[in-house]
Amino acid sequence: MLSRQGHRLLQIGVALFVFSSFEWFAIPYFAAPRLGLSAHTLSALQGVLLLALGLVWPRLNLGTVASRIAFWSFIYSAFAILAAPLDSR
Repeated sequence: MLSRQGHRLLQIGVALFVFSSFEWFAIPYFAAPRLGLSAHTLSALQGVLLLALGLVWPRLNLGTVASRIAFWSFIYSAFAILAAPLDSR
């Protein structure tokens, strides 16, 4: 289960990198372009964080319930933090 979750974290991290690269083109269309740049940088940072977690995840010593709670908490926090700057578009 941990290896599957680690693989999923890697996939989501790569997806955030792709989102970050396409988001670069939308920065001039934000109401505040600096906020768009901040969202772009933040999505790249969240992608790196999820990639690092995905690589380390199978080596963690977590039980089934703890791994599910931690996995979904990391996913939720990554997208919730990213939604704040994107919401003020």
